[in-house]
Amino acid sequence: ETARPGDVFDPLKVTVKPGITARLCWCGKYDNCNPDVPADFQRDAGAITIVRLEAELKVTCMIKGLCRALVTLATNAPIGVGDQLMVKSGTANLKSRLECQGTPLPGLGPKFDGRSGRMKLGSDPNIGVFDFGETKGDLGGYILCWCQASFRPCLSPTDFGFHVGSLTITSPQFVWPACTDKEQTFAGWRVWENFDDCCCNYAAAGAVGCLNEKSVAFAKCSVLPA
Repeated sequence: ETARPGDVFDPLKVTVKPGITARLCWCGKYDNCNPDVPADFQRDAGAITIVRLEAELKVTCMIKGLCRALVTLATNAPIGVGDQLMVKSGTANLKSRLECQGTPLPGLGPKFDGRSGRMKLGSDPNIGVFDFGETKGDLGGYILCWCQASFRPCLSPTDFGFHVGSLTITSPQFVWPACTDKEQTFAGWRVWENFDDCCCNYAAAGAVGCLNEKSVAFAKCSVLPA
């Protein structure tokens, strides 16, 4: 489109499937280029990312448990290896995903600044994993903001400007040894989030478990977050 006064270009509706990152090339008025000829766009003007997000991420993390956000890569593009998420306290703008304003949540992430580790592939190569480490922070709901760290610098909270979903921090579901005070139904072995979860699972199974600090069960549970 031709620039309007103030150098603002008229927006065009685009339909891209899947999402992509592409170069922006400029055809300057004084370069005598023909805007109808793609080869005349010779000047580098940056990059544009068009995101395809079929479903919002909805993540729940329990205090003291491991906190991870999983994304299906085939239906959420171009999210990829090396990207990062940031958890912010704020309100999502339901009319635009290009706004993700708020204060980073301290306590989460490798540097405890609300920022995830860089995305890695899970055991299923179609699933991307954003790791926030052990869950720390105030209970409540937060927004998830994405930055394409695999392609561009993601240095400040404002770089995380694309809203991809929500993250909720809840109280622990299992607290040791309080969980032994009431009768539990054993529904099978869980993937343990933390020490308490592990010990309570053994207790529900009817095992001595963590009651014996010299047991194999106690040793297994002890390597998990406290």
